[in-house]
Amino acid sequence: MSIGNVTTKKPNVSICKMARQLKLSPSTVSRALRDHPAIARKTVEMVGALARELGYEPRKELGHYFRALKKEVNGVAFLVDGTIYEHFCRKDSFFMRIQWAVQQALHAEQIHMLLCCANRDLISNGSLYSVTEGMADGVITKIDDDEIIARLSAHAPVVVLDVESRVEGVDAVTTDVPGTARKQIDYLVARGHRQIACFRPSSSRGVSGPQPWDSIYWQEYIAHSARLGLRVPPAWLEEISFTERNEAQAISSYLDRVLADDRPTAILTYDVYAPTLIEALRERGLSVPEDISLMGYDDDYHDRECPVPLTSVRQNFERMAAEAVRLIRDRIRNPARASITIRVGCEIIERQSVAAIQPQSNHSSALTPSIH
Repeated sequence: MSIGNVTTKKPNVSICKMARQLKLSPSTVSRALRDHPAIARKTVEMVGALARELGYEPRKELGHYFRALKKEVNGVAFLVDGTIYEHFCRKDSFFMRIQWAVQQALHAEQIHMLLCCANRDLISNGSLYSVTEGMADGVITKIDDDEIIARLSAHAPVVVLDVESRVEGVDAVTTDVPGTARKQIDYLVARGHRQIACFRPSSSRGVSGPQPWDSIYWQEYIAHSARLGLRVPPAWLEEISFTERNEAQAISSYLDRVLADDRPTAILTYDVYAPTLIEALRERGLSVPEDISLMGYDDDYHDRECPVPLTSVRQNFERMAAEAVRLIRDRIRNPARASITIRVGCEIIERQSVAAIQPQSNHSSALTPSIH
């Protein structure tokens, strides 16, 4: 039946009805009718056959009108690994900040977020159910696995969040780790510290251990200390490798080694290690910040029962998420363009774990570079 120039559907024939009959989502049926490339050919043919059988006729003019109003991107999958997904389920404050930032950035663009877990939602061809079914036009992921990302990018545009991408055609938004290391050291130097040690894992072992950015951080810590002429004894640079099970033992061994060689006036670390470090220093008759200043990374100390309010670095996940959303939209429009990496700086949140020291309290040897 026609009214003017607009063709209407026959009575009782709708996308929702077909979706119920085929046990598919309405969005999948809608995209199958439009032959969306993300929908499997078998599904497109099945939907098309039922539409012909029921006499479904889309209102083309009205469809063009709504598509003109609609955003280019309807949904984006946020893919994380099983460990991070568990942190989300436990409502860990640090990881919830990441999820909330991505969700809010997508919401601001009227894009629906589908939270996905690699352990559960990746399928055998390397794609995601949400991509295959047409519910997600792209993927923002916080996974450091080149193989997973490469396979996924063959099915949908991908932006990697908080990790440097090494896959061609995949964009990345990450923290400026070298810039953050320099900012922390400069902050401490401005307060009179010239003997600055670092306690964070030294090796890159992926998801189950130290991350790639730990190695990047250490490289810049050493390089920037040398630029500023700070003394970093060889004992401070020995390998630090540990797991949650032997964290206390690793910290104890580290302090025994570091304190035995011209004691530092400040230590850089992650927030998660700060409570154990403070307790181990107290056992050795040293207090924070009176004897040794402590500076964290992640601004997550309040969730760790830290006995001293911790001066820390806060990553700008809000800006990172906004940049990731901008990149995923652009990647969907321009799938063949070159990869882009954006590095976002951090903010230092001042509290009570860092104290300024007087220049005369420094050792004269602190002015001599000694990095090996």
